[in-house]
Amino acid sequence: GDDAPFSPIEEAVRNAVACENDPTTSEEVCVMSDLHMSTVCEHHLLPFHGTVSVAYCSASASSTPLSRDVLQAIVSRHSRRLQVQERLTRDVAEEVNALTGGVGVMVAARAAHLCMVSRGVEKPGSSTCTVTKLGRFAREPELRANVWARLCTD
Repeated sequence: GDDAPFSPIEEAVRNAVACENDPTTSEEVCVMSDLHMSTVCEHHLLPFHGTVSVAYCSASASSTPLSRDVLQAIVSRHSRRLQVQERLTRDVAEEVNALTGGVGVMVAARAAHLCMVSRGVEKPGSSTCTVTKLGRFAREPELRANVWARLCTD
């Protein structure tokens, strides 16, 4: 996964059709949910899969928001190697943060782990949620609460 080139994603950002008509976009924050994630746990060598939601603040009001395709490419890029959910969440957040000017990013990943079904809690349908908050999202609880409210209404 690390050897997957980053330049096509940067190029897509420059050519992206924004999520400007997306109902979860506001002047302050762009939120994109239900990005597909599927990878293999580096600890158990068993698959886990789920969805990723990304919220970010752009560096300027005139900057073009990232499209769903660009965000999905970022998630897929980090899913290509053996992973743990916490690192995948952090890696996606850091990459989006770099592309959007570093104002603020919040990434939430919810996944079902085959290892949790076959061993451990042994409960089909169980899942885990991890969150990474950078910049404004780490400092401003109200901003996080607004994103959670939007994600919970989907």
